[in-house]
Amino acid sequence: MLIFNITLMTEKSVGDAVLRQLYTFTETFNTNSTNVKIQLLEMPESQHDAYTYCLQLLGEEQNDMNNSFDKEVVPLIEKFKIEFPNQVMHFSSLMKVLTSPNSL
Repeated sequence: MLIFNITLMTEKSVGDAVLRQLYTFTETFNTNSTNVKIQLLEMPESQHDAYTYCLQLLGEEQNDMNNSFDKEVVPLIEKFKIEFPNQVMHFSSLMKVLTSPNSL
């Protein structure tokens, strides 16, 4: 299992608007995607004076994960840059779930 984590930190003034779009994005993504699923998380006690959300792509194949990120998530991030300039920051990382020593 692979997890592609995308963390989004938003200024409080745009947090609700970003969250609404993330809900819609997540629902649409999961309806249309077969090999990769996505979940939306919120950091309830962010260390920043902002809201922190995470999109996590879940899948088995790195190619599928990269394609979903490039084709679906990147356009969303670009949209946020235009709609909320300098108010949404993001970073991402690809991780492999280690369930046993055999998964190394």
